[in-house]
Amino acid sequence: MGKEISGGLKNLFLFHFVAGVVFGVVYMFAPETYAQMVDWPLREVPPYRLIGAALCGFGISSWLAYKSAIWEEVKIVVFAEIVWCGLAGLLMVWNMFAEGLPAIGWLNTGLLLFFAVAFAYFYQKEK
Repeated sequence: MGKEISGGLKNLFLFHFVAGVVFGVVYMFAPETYAQMVDWPLREVPPYRLIGAALCGFGISSWLAYKSAIWEEVKIVVFAEIVWCGLAGLLMVWNMFAEGLPAIGWLNTGLLLFFAVAFAYFYQKEK
């Protein structure tokens, strides 16, 4: 049996699972409704559905990592989360300024950057 992950990382996986699935399902199945609710510019629906699928996929991988709890089995998930959330968060910062997106975009940006930093912290701590 390998080294078990900390309770903090387990909680992060659980939080990420919930956030990923909630946002993912909304983006996949109701992008128009979400865009209207938050005054978000929706030029095309298919990219939102693809992002929703990615969010659900990463969310489910966090659920599987949460259930595993052995560092050697979850470290690649943690690294993938750092890359995905870090790149997506940085692109959201750029889009917030370049595209003049509504203020609600900072919620998405903040969540992505929070997850990138939190997963990076636990990657360093757990290895």
